[in-house]
Amino acid sequence: MRMPFGRHRGEPLDRLPADYVEWLLTIDLREPLRAHVAQEAARRRGERPSRSAPDPVIAGELVSAGLHVLARRHHPDTGGSHTAMTAVTAAADWLRGQIRSLPC
Repeated sequence: MRMPFGRHRGEPLDRLPADYVEWLLTIDLREPLRAHVAQEAARRRGERPSRSAPDPVIAGELVSAGLHVLARRHHPDTGGSHTAMTAVTAAADWLRGQIRSLPC
C-alpha cells in the first residue's frame, strides 16, 4: 500500500521513516490504511502477526474430514493395518482434545 497523503504521498509504507510510521499510529486513520500502518509498524518491531484462534466447529470438521480420508487409506478392510488405523484414531483423538481446549 502507498501513503495516500502528506509529504510522503505515493511512497510505499515500507519505505517510510520509522518515526513517521509510529506517528501515524497515534492519529485517527481510516481503514484499511490503519491496519496496513499497524502491520508495517509490527513488522519493523519484529513482532509476529497476530492470528485469532481457529473456530472450534470448523477445526472439528477438518479433523473429521481428515480422519475419513486416512481411515479409507489405512483401515484393515481396505488393505491397511490395525496398527496404522490405531495411530490414525489416536491422532484424531489428540487433535479433538486440542480443539476442546481452544478458547471459545
